[in-house]
Amino acid sequence: MIIHLVLDEHMGIEGLPAEIDGSETLREDLMAFYRDYGFQVWARAFSQYTQTRNNLASIFNARPSADERSPDGREQRSSELRDNLWFRHLADQGYRIRIYYIEEIDFCGAENKAVSSCFVYRGNSVGALVDTEIPALSAAKIVSGSFLNTFTLFNILGRQWLKDRGWQDLLPKWLMTRSVVGVPPSLKILSQIREDLKRGSGGTAIFAHLIIPHHTYNYDRECRIKADTDKWSHSVSFVDVDIQSAVINSPESRRQHYRGYFDQLGCLYRALREFLDDLEASGLLQDATIILHGDHGSRISLLTPNRDSAERLSDADLVDNYSVLYAVRRPGSRPAYDLNLRSIQSLFAEMFLERRYPDDGPVVVLDDWLQMQRAPPSDSRVRVPMPDFGGCGGAC
Repeated sequence: MIIHLVLDEHMGIEGLPAEIDGSETLREDLMAFYRDYGFQVWARAFSQYTQTRNNLASIFNARPSADERSPDGREQRSSELRDNLWFRHLADQGYRIRIYYIEEIDFCGAENKAVSSCFVYRGNSVGALVDTEIPALSAAKIVSGSFLNTFTLFNILGRQWLKDRGWQDLLPKWLMTRSVVGVPPSLKILSQIREDLKRGSGGTAIFAHLIIPHHTYNYDRECRIKADTDKWSHSVSFVDVDIQSAVINSPESRRQHYRGYFDQLGCLYRALREFLDDLEASGLLQDATIILHGDHGSRISLLTPNRDSAERLSDADLVDNYSVLYAVRRPGSRPAYDLNLRSIQSLFAEMFLERRYPDDGPVVVLDDWLQMQRAPPSDSRVRVPMPDFGGCGGAC
């Protein structure tokens, strides 16, 4: 059995910013988790893109994403995720593939004969809050904010217009911040997989795309949704953002968002421990191959990476955006903590696709995840070296 979980926006262990309170404790907790469950961890892995679709298309097909090769490759982008090399490889080995994902990116498709079942969850819907313990007033705020977010002009221009005039305080904080409610359904997906595995049999490959620890950071470490929506945070400060200069956070808002991100990571690992313990109790863990990885970094940076910010990006900006979790547990493997600087694309191609990814070493593409227009043609893309970040501070 293979269980492949994409944990959206999960940065790597060595990418956790040391200057943020609680990062060292969190680093030790994550290292202990992967050691306890027998994972090999590539702690300095990085993604080559900041956009989910670009990264997953390149990972699953062992080549650069369609966005980079073709500025108008809409059909290519879709087919790369619905009928990809990874799923075909699993099917060729006799696996029945079961897919679970939050809407927006289609991993299934009727033409994909390798997929035996597909479960789709609504990710950014106030309906996701139905089974939570959030107070009625807080839920009403989220409903109101979600309603305004459906208006493109307000979403793109409204907040900036208010901010430019110094009128941002005319709206309460919960209307000046764009909330994404993706964590509640992601936690439900983990529970669904646990139940489905108990009813299943061998020869199954599970793939799930989970919107956690992805913003909005609305859970505490005990997986309780924060009742006060003013304590929810995003990877971007909509008060400090200035798209023209690529600024998305102040140093203080970055620290604040990372504290919320750390809380959400705590919730994730509480859920993952329950998930793996349940597999072990069911006798499924011993012979399972488990792949856990992110798709890009936290993206809680001071600057968003694009052509205009290329000369101003700090090492911390690059680590915030491109550091990514990559951990694998195979039957009989021993825990390990690898500090080599490797792209997740090259690691996955070598380990699971039996191919060599055609990269140029530790180089990343500045594909601004906040840009509103189509990605530029490949000849206008900016590539920069990925810094050799992190270390284990004597902990390994």
